[in-house]
Amino acid sequence: MRYSSGMKAAIVKRVLPPASESVSEVSRDTGVSTATIHYWKKQAAEGMLDLGDGAVRPHDRGSGEKLTLLLESKTVSAEEHGEWLRSRGLHSKHLPLWEQELREIVTEKEQKQQQELTGR
Repeated sequence: MRYSSGMKAAIVKRVLPPASESVSEVSRDTGVSTATIHYWKKQAAEGMLDLGDGAVRPHDRGSGEKLTLLLESKTVSAEEHGEWLRSRGLHSKHLPLWEQELREIVTEKEQKQQQELTGR
């Protein structure tokens, strides 16, 4: 069965704080399998499922914002890192991906500048 993004978001919101209902309870109420709810929950955590809360999804952020968040993340203690990520709607895997993405942008720009200088 195919579910609308609105229905997915409504179900995921029920299992996330502040509601924090159990996945099995929501599954019984909605008829959606627990595996599917866990999958949607994972998608939401990774920014791949829009919960309709107005938050910017991680992959929709611009390069400047990604750089700012990367730099800010370096100042957060290990104990506070998880809360910092959650408060910004991020997953731990986003930071290294963004770092690589930004390195590639800088490298590409350097190569273009070098080509312009050498006349190639």
